Amino acid sequence: MAEARKSSKTSASPAKQVEQVAEHKAEESVVKKAPHEMSLFEKLLEVRKSVPYLRKESRGHQYSYVGSSQVLGAVKVKLDELGVLLFSNVIDKQLHQSTNSKGATTYFTELTIEFTWVNVHNPEDKLTLQWYGQGLDTAGEKGVGKALTYAEKYFMLKQFNIPTDQDDPDRFQERAMRNVFLGDDTEEVETQPLPPQTTNAKPVTEKQLAMLNGLCSDIAKISDSHVTEDMVKDWLKSQYLYEGTFDELTSKQAAYMIKTAVELKQKKQKEPVLM
Repeated sequence: MAEARKSSKTSASPAKQVEQVAEHKAEESVVKKAPHEMSLFEKLLEVRKSVPYLRKESRGHQYSYVGSSQVLGAVKVKLDELGVLLFSNVIDKQLHQSTNSKGATTYFTELTIEFTWVNVHNPEDKLTLQWYGQGLDTAGEKGVGKALTYAEKYFMLKQFNIPTDQDDPDRFQERAMRNVFLGDDTEEVETQPLPPQTTNAKPVTEKQLAMLNGLCSDIAKISDSHVTEDMVKDWLKSQYLYEGTFDELTSKQAAYMIKTAVELKQKKQKEPVLM
């Protein structure tokens, strides 16, 4: 009997164990460091914890994407709260331009940028990282701005490992689109980036643009009534992790998309999806 009593005193009940865990967590929250006591790396970790996921909310040129302002807005409050500043410095730039047979000129800007994180409470506590940005422009004056925006957005996304629709385990957008076009929501389809744009890359031709737009229109027509041409274009771009417009493609990139669109059209003609 004495041993039984002793055992009952030393082993806590499930309810008591839950209470002890809650008390332990409460103690941890009490001893949590104030911003002025934290190192830069500790602050950056807290920023990363605060943004677990971003959904594509911006829309333009018939595709959805995670906008630069959306990314900055997601981290700014926490950065301000903890006292962390980010400085940028362009250390190298290159401008490439090419003109097609019809006289249209495309300007391709490449920037090498240094981003420096600074701990406001201890300015000597800093971290400098080198990053790359690119911007494609047909007017000539927006290339640098586009490259800076591109660099800043993707620096933030990768710095804090923030998943977007394309990266998120749920893949709700990709799954929905695959269900619409392929009639299969069980098999994972691995996306791949398009061939990179190079200095001497030929821009997409008018014939290729017409073919791409025509294929997307045809696929929408032979799909279910709720499938639009814009939806087809969104899906096609998502297969190559592409966020630009068709007229910003190179000729080689357009060829990849045309091939995929032709295959999809053939599949839809043979096996129409019943929703």
